[in-house]
Amino acid sequence: MRWTPISAFAAILFPYLVTALACKRSPICAAGLTAWSNADFAGKSHQYNVSWDTCTQFPFNQPDGVSSLAANDGNWCTVYPNADCNPGEGNANDTLNVVGSYYDLANPEDAWDNLPQSFSCKKYNCEGQVT
Repeated sequence: MRWTPISAFAAILFPYLVTALACKRSPICAAGLTAWSNADFAGKSHQYNVSWDTCTQFPFNQPDGVSSLAANDGNWCTVYPNADCNPGEGNANDTLNVVGSYYDLANPEDAWDNLPQSFSCKKYNCEGQVT
């Protein structure tokens, strides 16, 4: 096979195209801007404003597993303490104040309601996701 500039360019881009198609997001749970970290910063103050993949499990550094984080219109987040963005389980729909804030993630899940949080969340919704 004879390599032309176009075929060489296509060969370089092909793996990225495959990855992008594999990561196509569900229309049920639209992506937005929110904050993400590994949540391993109890006792420290952090501020994030980065894009976050749709319905990705968010590890809250809890011994019993992970939790999912969603943010809705406005500056507040909804925390689903389960791994599938599904409201109605455990402490689902806990609301956190997220602007100019500080929160010690060492606190137990039942203390999450309406506490300041070190996340800056914008327009993110996982409420229709079913897994």
